[in-house]
Amino acid sequence: MVVEGLNNHFEVTEVKLNHKQKGIRLVSQKKVSSLNDLKRPILPFDKLIFGLSSRQATTIKSLVNLKRAEPEEPITENELDGLVFKGLWNFLNHYRSWTAKKMGINELDVVLANIAVTDVQLGGHRVFNPIGFRSRDFVLSFEGTFVPRSLSAVLERFENWAKNLTVVEGPATLPSLIPEKHDFVVQASAVTTNVFISREEERLFFREFDWGSGHILKNLAQGFGVDEEVAELIWAKYSQGEISDHFKRLIEHHFREGFKVFFGVLNPLFLKFGLTERPEAQFYFRFQAPIIDNLFSESRFELTDLHENLIREGYNIRGSANFPKFSPRTYQHILAFLFYSPEHPQYDFLNQLLRRRAKWLISNSQISK
Repeated sequence: MVVEGLNNHFEVTEVKLNHKQKGIRLVSQKKVSSLNDLKRPILPFDKLIFGLSSRQATTIKSLVNLKRAEPEEPITENELDGLVFKGLWNFLNHYRSWTAKKMGINELDVVLANIAVTDVQLGGHRVFNPIGFRSRDFVLSFEGTFVPRSLSAVLERFENWAKNLTVVEGPATLPSLIPEKHDFVVQASAVTTNVFISREEERLFFREFDWGSGHILKNLAQGFGVDEEVAELIWAKYSQGEISDHFKRLIEHHFREGFKVFFGVLNPLFLKFGLTERPEAQFYFRFQAPIIDNLFSESRFELTDLHENLIREGYNIRGSANFPKFSPRTYQHILAFLFYSPEHPQYDFLNQLLRRRAKWLISNSQISK
């Protein structure tokens, strides 16, 4: 089950996932006003994912560069334990204050929900277990999620609801599954747009601004002098190709005006980041319109294609009677939740050391296990 935190509610999606048969089926979806409205299952879920909004959680992946005191000596388990601990503190010290400011809370109220080692490099070479190797440069990649202390206490009640419980900043999951690294990943929903930095050395939240499909819908309603319910019907007819060429041009005029506002906010953000060259970015829109493909086919930017990657791997992705207009393309965020996993088996030993060191920093619940 996926529980996604949005602006003023939570969206709960039940999904059937069978890795062996490569089947993904979205079963149902509903809205609840708070986490207290969730009903405990009779049997535990295989996986329960809390994909929280960027105001409710902060997920960061970052490299920590360390220098060994005696690079000619092979790394021992004791030294490795110390390096992991030092790397953890460097990670926390670097991001805790920024995280508190981002979520609008006091630094003392920032709690680490989970953290994992996702990569290790010695002298530029990736290794799974550094014991016995020699190198001066020791680089750890951490991925951690912070939440407010008040929310951590609420989440603890769900620790026995699933065999595998994950807490993550929702918009951080899709960037983690895009194979090629880009400067930015931009995700637009009904109300807001999130911009994430997505580079090899760092992946984290950059900005959020008010723009989404609701703004385009309002443009259509005002442009045609109708209410938004009728505007939705116009949008649907346009998406299905059931309109005249003349009417299509009128509709796309309003879409273009909406995207002018979108890029009018976005381009200055790119410039503010200080890139000397044009940024590379991928875009994900949680809504469909034929003009989107046309706009981005002529652009230096790309559209995300997680759904296509999964289909190429043999996965059958489908909805149910509760999803009559289901499209894998507009549900990539749900697919990203299903496949998101910061911990990798090859780093299990390192993560055992990390959990031992970080145990006293993390809420005492299944969230960290």
